[in-house]
Amino acid sequence: MRRFRNILFVFEDGLTTDQAFQRAANLARRNDAQLTIAHCLDPLPHGDMAATGAVDDSWSRLQDEWRDHLMQLSGPLRNDGIEVDVCILSGMRFREIIALAVRREHDLVVKPATRRGGLHRMLFGSTDMHLIRKCPVPVWLHQEGEGATYRRIMAAVDVGDTSPGGEAVTRFVLDLASSLAIQESADLHIVHAWQGVGERLALGPRRQLMPTEEIEAEAVRTEERHRKLLADTVAPYIDRVPGLKVHLVRGEPQATLARFANDREIDLVVMGSLGHVGLPGVFVGSTAEETLHQVSCSVLTVKPEGFVSPIH
Repeated sequence: MRRFRNILFVFEDGLTTDQAFQRAANLARRNDAQLTIAHCLDPLPHGDMAATGAVDDSWSRLQDEWRDHLMQLSGPLRNDGIEVDVCILSGMRFREIIALAVRREHDLVVKPATRRGGLHRMLFGSTDMHLIRKCPVPVWLHQEGEGATYRRIMAAVDVGDTSPGGEAVTRFVLDLASSLAIQESADLHIVHAWQGVGERLALGPRRQLMPTEEIEAEAVRTEERHRKLLADTVAPYIDRVPGLKVHLVRGEPQATLARFANDREIDLVVMGSLGHVGLPGVFVGSTAEETLHQVSCSVLTVKPEGFVSPIH
């Protein structure tokens, strides 16, 4: 199945990019896709320093050096018959990357993930999070050390989401995750986290407590409803993906999804989140963003159809 046709790989100086680049290259091979390798340089300084010819000459040489380096990097792919382009950008990284993806109609952005210290909440750097929030196409952030192939892929879905575009995002997540699981011969775990209304009220700021028996009765009804919704949602994929596993887990979604991914040693989480379709830059609700801050694996995030990026 040709899932991607025009892939953008972001080369990051100072990061170990070998595995992320091989991931993008393998996707291009499998999908017979075009591949663009882009690197973004810091912008030229403003003021007096920028007015000298020496700075302009040095800047041009730096661009040429990076272009030559990326051309050498992509040489083996060209020998394999893959159509590869090289692009040197300058400016604020996330803005330039998104603008390029929009301008050239890329359908996937692959980038090595940036770790900022050892804290989970700093797992993805600011450029990564800007891309996840604002890039209109799927963003694949690859954690180095994941290995050449993925063994376990997790599709995080919200089958109870009735907001505009919710069902479409769920189908997109499942299509991508199942396609990748087949390509990688990986186990696919489809996970949906649910929480009863009574539980949420009991934990809310106003502590609208319900009797325990009412909370549990309501939880049983909620679980059955979500179980049916999940079964209906995954039915088309049961016979498509060998060894597919479906999980209905109870708990607050942010922590529950992240804990599942970490406990099961998931290699790739595929997930989407809905902002308000049509509103520029509104993406990644609290569930998706908090989950991403707590996982330690690669992630692939998708946007709802009709998402409008604030970057053009």
